[in-house]
Amino acid sequence: MSNRASINERIVAGIIGATFGGIGLTVLISMWAMPFHSFHSPPLFFRFFASFIALPFVALGGAGLFTLFTGISTAPKSSVEKMQNSMQTMMSKHVKTTRTGSLRQVCPNCGAPRGEVEVSPSGDVKCPHCKAWFNVFEESQ
Repeated sequence: MSNRASINERIVAGIIGATFGGIGLTVLISMWAMPFHSFHSPPLFFRFFASFIALPFVALGGAGLFTLFTGISTAPKSSVEKMQNSMQTMMSKHVKTTRTGSLRQVCPNCGAPRGEVEVSPSGDVKCPHCKAWFNVFEESQ
């Protein structure tokens, strides 16, 4: 997974960045370019309030234009991608670990042989006789 943006993502990011950045800059300039104490000038509270609203617009515009010009995506990974990466990491660690000793062949609950039942990757098996679950990697008592 690379963080390089495709040309389509770069174009869309540039359009969105220019739009939102332009809105934010327009609000900031219109609030602060007007002289104080003139007719129709906004009070200081409204200037600060509008500036705080405009700052996220400017930040979004800057991120979009940054993606447009550099091609580096600024979007965070989605939670699905994070989960897939963590699952792949866990599975690769699990596969690399080797089990020592022999596998349990009989059910510890009833003593029935395991037979041809399917074993999960973690070693869990359901006894065909008593339907109890056991792990083939656990040591026999």
